[in-house]
Amino acid sequence: MTSTLASKRELPSRQLRFLLLEDVPLDASMIEARLRAEGLDFQSQVAASETAYRAALRDFTPDLILADFNLPGFDGLTALSIALERCRETPFIFVSGAVGEEMVIALLRAGATDVVLKNNLSRLAPAVFRAFQDSAHRSEARRAAQALHETIDVLHDTKRAFKSRTLGDLREKLQQLVDTTPWW
Repeated sequence: MTSTLASKRELPSRQLRFLLLEDVPLDASMIEARLRAEGLDFQSQVAASETAYRAALRDFTPDLILADFNLPGFDGLTALSIALERCRETPFIFVSGAVGEEMVIALLRAGATDVVLKNNLSRLAPAVFRAFQDSAHRSEARRAAQALHETIDVLHDTKRAFKSRTLGDLREKLQQLVDTTPWW
């Protein structure tokens, strides 16, 4: 529990918005109850179809997506692909009943943040905390990279300005030399 409390510092200070892609209401309730029991304060929206999922991504703008892998007429891999197109920075955790080891690897390679089995929901809150911590670190790294790019641009501009000023000064001196030198 100590690591959970330590990771809690990585959460945004506002109430979180969780989108649950789940077609079984009891499973959605169990997931929400487990996360609330771990001290997470969040507002949730449950989507059970692709249409509802797309609408929730557009209108609800979640901070986290928790998705079942197997849904009637819709699958988690497609849901992940849609999320990566629409809200790439939003952590995406699969919470599924049955996913083989090879599929877990494929899902992580495809861009999922984590995979938690429904029969082991004790792993869910730590996965959520880790997802937000990783997201915060990625944002910090992006800001640092942006600052570095801006510094490099300033250095390039300074170098160009210095060269231009130096060349301008040199040109003026050469012109004075040409103008004042007697050419015989």
